Amino acid sequence: MLTNADYSLTIRPDIFDRILIKEIIKLTPNNYAYQWDGLSRFREAIPLIPLFDKFYVFDKNDLYQKDKTYPATNFYFDCYESLFQNKSPEYDIYYIGSYDNRMKKLISICEKLFAKGYKLNIILGCSPKKELKKYPYITFAKKRLSYYENLEMVANCKCIIDLSQNTVHSGLSLRPFEALGYNKKLITTNSTVKNYDFYNDKNILILNENCDYNYIDTFLRSNYNNINPAIKNKYSFTNWLKYILEIEGNTPISIP
Repeated sequence: MLTNADYSLTIRPDIFDRILIKEIIKLTPNNYAYQWDGLSRFREAIPLIPLFDKFYVFDKNDLYQKDKTYPATNFYFDCYESLFQNKSPEYDIYYIGSYDNRMKKLISICEKLFAKGYKLNIILGCSPKKELKKYPYITFAKKRLSYYENLEMVANCKCIIDLSQNTVHSGLSLRPFEALGYNKKLITTNSTVKNYDFYNDKNILILNENCDYNYIDTFLRSNYNNINPAIKNKYSFTNWLKYILEIEGNTPISIP
């Protein structure tokens, strides 16, 4: 049994028992937490904030607790970059997600892309739904995919779709960072991405009510614009972990 450690990092502390968290904290002098979902959605995390040296959040709206919550974003795993080398993608578009209130928006986007002849790989984590069986590009995954399996799908596409949960948080999901890390284009409904230093309208298309779908062809057929390596590296898991644990040599991460 572990008796001591230099650091503890608790991700989504709201899903752990408070007693367990306190026992972990006893073993380490440096204790951190990261809430990668909105505090307004999982309010059970709020009373746990004072237990940690620093409590990181990815939603700018959750920075209201001055000197208690600190900014962080999601990240991409730089250890998997070799998976994307010399890969000729089979699909144009990839999306993975749960069956929820975003389905109407998802189908609206996919039908326009499918009509234009793009190859879509859409995976929903649920049992087959009668109203969605008519769409040939949708696959129902009864069993949860591993994250590595998800990255294999990312490697096999040219562009990722990201549908925001803007009713519960405004933070960026993993998708924009996967697109950044693995040089994939991104179609997203989260307009806050334009505030980030890696935003490039040649790589990221923001879909809103005023979006011209005729531009999608130009967007998807143009080359990916490489991002400044220093900016790209800032959002790697290697730097993210150094930043979270306050290890010397990290590049600070902020939420614009």
